Amino acid sequence: MVAGFTQKEDNGIYSMHKAALLIAALSLVSQVLAVVRDKLLAHYFGAGETLSLYYAAFRIPDMVYASLSALMAAIIVLPLLTRSYTQNKDEVQNVLNSLCTVFIVVGVIVTGVLYVLMPYLTRYIVPGFPPESQTTLVEFSRLLLLSPLILGVSNLIGSVLQMKRNFLFYSLAPVLYNVGIIAGIVFLRPYFGIQGVLYGVIGGACLHLLIQAPMAYMYRLLPILTFSIDWKLIQETFFISVPRVATLLAIQIAQTFLVAQASLVALSSVAIFSLAFNIQTVPLTLIGLSYSIAAFPMLSEYVEKKNFAMVWTHIYNAMRHIIFWSIPIICFTIVLRAHIVRVLYGSGEFDWTDTRLTAAVLAVMICALTFQAFSLLIMRALYAFHSAYSQFVAQMAALLVTYIVAVYGVFAWHTMPSFAYFIEALFRISYLPDSAVLVIGLAHALGAMTLSLILLFILRAKLTAMRIRDLRGVVGQSFAAGIIGAFVAYVALTYIQVYVSLETFIGVLTSALFGVFFGFLAWFGILYILQSKELHEFSVAARKRFWKSGVVQEELQEL
Repeated sequence: MVAGFTQKEDNGIYSMHKAALLIAALSLVSQVLAVVRDKLLAHYFGAGETLSLYYAAFRIPDMVYASLSALMAAIIVLPLLTRSYTQNKDEVQNVLNSLCTVFIVVGVIVTGVLYVLMPYLTRYIVPGFPPESQTTLVEFSRLLLLSPLILGVSNLIGSVLQMKRNFLFYSLAPVLYNVGIIAGIVFLRPYFGIQGVLYGVIGGACLHLLIQAPMAYMYRLLPILTFSIDWKLIQETFFISVPRVATLLAIQIAQTFLVAQASLVALSSVAIFSLAFNIQTVPLTLIGLSYSIAAFPMLSEYVEKKNFAMVWTHIYNAMRHIIFWSIPIICFTIVLRAHIVRVLYGSGEFDWTDTRLTAAVLAVMICALTFQAFSLLIMRALYAFHSAYSQFVAQMAALLVTYIVAVYGVFAWHTMPSFAYFIEALFRISYLPDSAVLVIGLAHALGAMTLSLILLFILRAKLTAMRIRDLRGVVGQSFAAGIIGAFVAYVALTYIQVYVSLETFIGVLTSALFGVFFGFLAWFGILYILQSKELHEFSVAARKRFWKSGVVQEELQEL
């Protein structure tokens, strides 16, 4: 079955929409497991100092991953592999071996240096935490330095699978990553505490690698260490990846800066910001990442062929479906924010104050969902154009906006009581302690919006066939249906709350499902009346089995 499936993918039978649906389906499984992971963390540790330290411990390893793994990322490696595979298939193995060897050698050196310097670096990660907590953070961060090395090699193998259009095992990797973390929470936490969860993170990284390696071996493209390094290739990859490294580092620096600012607000603020961030990552992964990953191989192919009309066609179709899904999700999340957080995290040590603060931060951050999904798609399109330096400029501008909003926003919060009171009243968190964490979520959202708008401008300069105004129809339909659906959901929540108790998990879940059900009916009905093209396309694609060998001819003509 596996062989048959991969063969179909090699023959290019799957369309972008079907590949996106497959990626989205397994991403959904991964995100469900991520929610289970976070629920267990919130249940056992609450939104307190321990959980804040756990999330802060990822900051330096994530920066290592962002910089070193840029050499291994599919967005860099896939065009090189595609070019080598087209010109000389025998050269592909040498490309993989050279990249793998250099990555491991450099990675070991960098992580060794950071291991020694960690006590000096962590004081900048959580400057608001006491010295004993910063000492604990040093231990946690040192342990997690193993993760970037393992995931980097795994990502290189993932590039092979994407080149072969084998999205199944590529998408299973993050599923097993979360399985490893959950196993650490369930089985190791009782013996080692929060450090047992970190052991689970390392185990999950190993599973991420092991699920993909056998398929690369089957393709006879499993990277191994070698002394015959193609230094010309390494030099080319290095110069291509420098702007990407700078861009990813800017992203991680922005995230680290927000964590540092959150630590100055309160010990619990890092956990609250991280939990809200993880919730908004679920729809971002399902929508933005799925379509961007599915579109990237075809974008690279058509850019190489200089068929820019087809490049825009793929970007346009992906954008339409991103808008179609993201706008109603934004509307529904704002209305149901407290229910979502309470259902996901509301048990054990996670109290009602934590719920209200996390829900408010989530409502702010979710507003940037469409912009973030566009950024993921446009960044891959620009990489297909071999235009990476422009992304760095865009990211630096977004970082500047994030910095200004976070620093001056927190300052205004504490010096302008009317400003703080207005925001608290707007999100119904009046008189809650440490509510300034809301500014951290606002800084993240405005930075993400800035990045997306600049990237759109850059892409428009490179792709003259681009016509953003063609998206007005789907934007209007999605806004109308999303707002009406969210209003109906709000009315349904108001009605059902008379009959159920919101003091219990069952009551909160019942109320949320009741609101979602009637809101969804209203959303679907409006789109059906408006004869939404995106709704029709999704219905057709969903009815097609993933494993079916045929593809509707009109879909191929459209794409």
